[in-house]
Amino acid sequence: MADDVWTRRSAVTTYRFVRVSRSTGLEVGDIPVLRGGSIERNADTRVYERASVNVVGRLDLGRDLVRIRMAQEWPGGESRDVALGTFVPSMPSRDVHGRYSTSRLSLTGRLQELYDDGFASPVTIAAGTNVVSAARDVCEQMGLEVVSDASSCVTSRVRTYGIGERSDSSVGDTKLDMVNDLLGIAGFWGARTDPMGRIVFRRYAQLADRPVSWAFEEGPSAKFLRDMTDERDTSGVANHVVCVYSGEGSRVVGEAWDTDPSSEYSTVSVGRAITKGYSYSELPDGGQPEADAQAATLLRQGQAVIRRVTMSHVYVPVAVDDAVTLRYATGAVTGKFEVRTQTLSLVAGCHVEAELKSWER
Repeated sequence: MADDVWTRRSAVTTYRFVRVSRSTGLEVGDIPVLRGGSIERNADTRVYERASVNVVGRLDLGRDLVRIRMAQEWPGGESRDVALGTFVPSMPSRDVHGRYSTSRLSLTGRLQELYDDGFASPVTIAAGTNVVSAARDVCEQMGLEVVSDASSCVTSRVRTYGIGERSDSSVGDTKLDMVNDLLGIAGFWGARTDPMGRIVFRRYAQLADRPVSWAFEEGPSAKFLRDMTDERDTSGVANHVVCVYSGEGSRVVGEAWDTDPSSEYSTVSVGRAITKGYSYSELPDGGQPEADAQAATLLRQGQAVIRRVTMSHVYVPVAVDDAVTLRYATGAVTGKFEVRTQTLSLVAGCHVEAELKSWER
């Protein structure tokens, strides 16, 4: 669990906008003309995070980065200073109202640099290459720092990336697409950024297996607001899964059905097939049995009803993909969830609008 100091109430919140040297990675001074704004983090977008802040004067950042820092101080003098994000700035927009004007500076996370860049000539990854090391190399060659879980996963065949030269047509042609493809082979999440602007590679874990980063508890010290939305989405539930593996001139198809009359979403219960398909560019090591087993696993996962809770809370040290628990007995909202999105408003207390997600059967 997180530092207990964050459970306290009535902190005084201040923000700093700091210039970060692209060449050294060091903080080189405050940017006094920036004020307020918001930060958005979304696990379902490739660039993952972006921000928008107000500009109240002349701004020239050159090629440097912007880091947003927050300090909170509690009665008695105890305080914490944390980075909320490190961003690539783009030219500010200016809203003109006669003689009066205001400006907004758009910021994106450093994954934008990988998303904007592509290979002028084909890049080949040989069979037997460690996929996470190859993804790290792409980032580090661009001057990005990487923090990664270890992996021994290697490619089973040659893979080619580049504009118009991809060995897998389902993969995009940017460097970020290449990195995420390689991470997917290793069973990792797509690349993320941490608040210091480092690229993070993390091994995927089922929600049930993740440690709880924060417990939201109803009561006098609750950190969340009472109004929230609790939604259950059954639109993606399937009763038939097909997994197609292609590579080295071969094709293996795994398949699984739910025909159980006692199952709410089986072909018998709904009277029709609801199919989901998955394609893989690596052949399964275990052949047909492994392909069928993967289809059966995905069928079980695909029959989970998605539960989404949208809630508001003051800042606590929780990141997207983290597991949290919510116990709100008055509203009958209880469970373990993963954080899917966050919007941080840079105001007193750092108000956070978050979407939590879980799967129920």
